[in-house]
Amino acid sequence: MLSFSAPGIAQEAEEHVHASPGSEEGLGRAHMEIPCSPAVAAKFDRALALLHNFWYRRALEGFQQVSNVDPECAIAYWGAAMTYNHPFWDAPSSADETAAWGLVQK
Repeated sequence: MLSFSAPGIAQEAEEHVHASPGSEEGLGRAHMEIPCSPAVAAKFDRALALLHNFWYRRALEGFQQVSNVDPECAIAYWGAAMTYNHPFWDAPSSADETAAWGLVQK
């Protein structure tokens, strides 16, 4: 038997609401060892945490900052490409697929 609780559903929706822009509240931590400049490691981890929290636009900005500082950091382009994949929402548009594929090719 499957049962849903209205307060539980409301709580889940409330937890998904993002704090104000620029706030790190509730973001959590993500870390990946990357073969890039040590100067970009913290920015990469922050962008990765944003990606894992479905903050796609801000994650894309973060990965772009990483690749601007270290253009040889291939994993930053992977991260940027991943921001175009929204598995819980609509399928990516043709423009999104083209943008993501272009990033992967770098």
